[in-house]
Amino acid sequence: MNSRKITNSFKVFIEGYIRPLSDKKFQEDVWINGQWEKWATFDEIFMNFCDYCEPIIDNPQKYNLDTTQIQAIKKLYQLFEAYDDNNSEVISLEDYKRLLKDPKWREIQAQAKKIKEMFVH
Repeated sequence: MNSRKITNSFKVFIEGYIRPLSDKKFQEDVWINGQWEKWATFDEIFMNFCDYCEPIIDNPQKYNLDTTQIQAIKKLYQLFEAYDDNNSEVISLEDYKRLLKDPKWREIQAQAKKIKEMFVH
């Protein structure tokens, strides 16, 4: 994989997943206020997040990540995976309202914010 493709892939990961996962207002706009053109359903986000995250976790040196950065990404991956395992039915408006109030989801948002702050200046 060439370095430009790696850089683009990591940029998509940060801009397309980390930034929105860190932003409660953005999530409310999409899931509660119906601005679906901005993002996607919970299940789509989870699957796509994993598609981008797993290669990063598997080969962090390709992305020039230090130990702190990769540990933060791994933690987010684990939190998100556990959340998906325990909340497989996020479909209705009420499901999304419950998700946004859930302390476990807030932990995901907080971890994503930590990662965002590492990479977005």
